[in-house]
Amino acid sequence: MSKSIAIVTLAISIAAAVLIFSIYPPNPINILLGITIGAIIDTAIYVKENKNGL
Repeated sequence: MSKSIAIVTLAISIAAAVLIFSIYPPNPINILLGITIGAIIDTAIYVKENKNGL
């Protein structure tokens, strides 16, 4: 179960980075922005998925 969540969150992170790079040219600031947005989305999904276990 957790493996599939990790794959989905990785895909979302990549999609967020691709979306940012399609709007802005890739440079270190935009790469960090993409990683940050991906991490925020990952955290939100992780909390949502694990809320049932709490």
